[in-house]
Parts: sequence; structure tokens; C-alpha cells
Amino acid sequence: MKQISIRDKKRLQTSTAILESAKRLFTRQGFEHTTMEQIAEDAVVATGTLYNYYTSKGDILVAIMAEHAARSLTEGSSLYVANLENPVEALSEMISRYTAVFLSLEPNLLGKSIALALENPQTMGQRLFSIDYQLITQLEQALKEMQEQGRLIHSLNTQDTAYLLYSMGFMSILLSYAGVLPAPGTEEYIKRQVTQIIEPRLSKKVKKG
Repeated sequence: MKQISIRDKKRLQTSTAILESAKRLFTRQGFEHTTMEQIAEDAVVATGTLYNYYTSKGDILVAIMAEHAARSLTEGSSLYVANLENPVEALSEMISRYTAVFLSLEPNLLGKSIALALENPQTMGQRLFSIDYQLITQLEQALKEMQEQGRLIHSLNTQDTAYLLYSMGFMSILLSYAGVLPAPGTEEYIKRQVTQIIEPRLSKKVKKG
């Protein structure tokens, strides 16, 4: 295993401090009212050092979203492994974990990230989607594995299905954020949607089981 250097460890610590300070300030006083100088002061780093790590508040927000995405992927993977024999249950758990992690964000940050993506589709939008694309890739890999195990029909287009599942998960985040879907009902909603998408694509072996 490659040992992390002292320099890399220091950079990681500084980056973590910056993100924690930014989340704290964004939550306390809002994204718009927080300055890079305030973030630097709270993180106890020079303003110049902060700009060496992140060029703008938008960059910091992307990093915060990426951090949450990494956590959701790790947790989703463990839940998938725990439910290997039940495709509907496994995929529902993965998507529920993804939505739960992002809904745990301060609503101001979630709303601002969506707004920035819509305002700047070619820059911020693409960068934020590249984070979500990791979930699509994870879902597609899971679908392929289920297909190889004979749990899903061989004619299933795993890429299209992964995008469909991702879109449903993202919609559940939007519905919950807008207050249309109460947080306690999010997992139930996801389970219903995954069931409708996946059950018709289960192999005969799984249906008989």
C-alpha cells in the first residue's frame, strides 16, 4: 500500500478544513453572503492559500457535493453487497442511500447547487453531473453483475436502465426538496419506482424463486 507523504497529508488536512469551514458558513449565513475571505479566516489559512485550492465558492460547493457523492457510493456499495440475491431490494437500497446523503445537505446548499447547474450548464452543470455520473456507473455495474448472475434478463440494456434509475433517484431528491414528497416517504417512493422498473426485467429463475 502506498504511504501518503507528509506534504499530501498536509494538503488533505487543509482541504478538509476549508470544506468544513465553507459548509459551516454557508449554513449559518447563506452561500451568497459568504466570502472567500471569511472562509479562509474560519479555516485559519491565508486567502492566497485558499485560492490555490479553490478558485471560487462554486468550486468549493462542487467539492462539497463530490464529498457527499463519495460517501453515498461507498454506503450504496455495501448495501448492494448485502442484498445480492434480491435485485429490487439491492437497487432500492443503493438509490435510497444516494438520496439520503444528498438530502442531509443544508437545503440552501442543495438548492444553490441546482441553481448553479441550471445557470451554467456548460461549466457548473457538467461538473456537477460528472459527480452524479459516478452513481450511474455504479448502477450500471450492479445491473451487469446481476445480469451475469442470471438474475436479470439478458436482453436488458444496462446503460439505459441505469440512467432511468438515476433519473428516478434525482427526481425523488427534487420532490423531497420541494416538499412534495415528505422525507419519511422517500424510501417507500423509491422502492415502488424500482419495483416497477426492475420486476418486469427479472429472470424466470428469480421470479420462480
